[in-house]
Amino acid sequence: MQAQEDDLHAAQNATGIKNKAQAFLAGGNIAGISRMLKLFIPIAYAVVLIILATSQFFVPGNPIFIYLLSFYSIRFFPLDVRPAVSVSLLPA
Repeated sequence: MQAQEDDLHAAQNATGIKNKAQAFLAGGNIAGISRMLKLFIPIAYAVVLIILATSQFFVPGNPIFIYLLSFYSIRFFPLDVRPAVSVSLLPA
C-alpha cells in the first residue's frame, strides 16, 4: 500500500516537472513568430541601446518594457504553472 502511494506521488511530481518544462518551452513560442524575427528583435534592441542618441530614451524605459513584455507573454503559459496574482506581485 505504501509503495503504491509512493509511486503515485513520484508520478505526480514527474508530471509537475514535465508541465513546468513545457511551460518554459512554450514561452519561446510567443505569438508564433518566426525565428528570424525572434533573433532580430533583441539585436535591434541592443543596437538601439548602443547608439547614444536613442539610448538616452530607451535605457530609462527598460523597466517599463520588461513589465510590458512580462504582461504580454504570461498568456502563453498554461494556467497550472502561472503564479497566483497577489498584492506583492502587482507593480506599485
